[in-house]
Amino acid sequence: MAKLEFFFDCSSPWTYLAFSRVEAICERAAAEIEWRPILVGGVFIALDAGALPAYAKSVFEAYWGEGKDISESEVLRQICVDVGLDEKTFFDGLTSTDIKARLRKNTEELIERGGFGSPTMFVNGDDMFFGNDRLPLVEQALGL
Repeated sequence: MAKLEFFFDCSSPWTYLAFSRVEAICERAAAEIEWRPILVGGVFIALDAGALPAYAKSVFEAYWGEGKDISESEVLRQICVDVGLDEKTFFDGLTSTDIKARLRKNTEELIERGGFGSPTMFVNGDDMFFGNDRLPLVEQALGL
């Protein structure tokens, strides 16, 4: 099975565009997707709870689609409610040293592998693609 690693940060509008399409691409290619958050600590809490795609989609839509300030607790609290995350666990996790270490590890790994921004995607570990505009090349690398 093909594998796509998707390194992303919710603060990028280009990542928002790629994020909104990448799951469907992986479904069509029968490829596994591995979410690799960078620079956004809260995403790991959603990942551990099994709600990462829903959480990231809600953050992207709130920030880029609705113009909300995702640094505000009330905005994040509503996102937690919307995707079924426990608010206390989520907010406690924002200050967790484990979450920060994992975030730092993903970011350092991306840099070591030659990545420099969001979204960066790797197909089958070696083929790197940067940017929303590279999704047609990702599709081709996945055999579509």
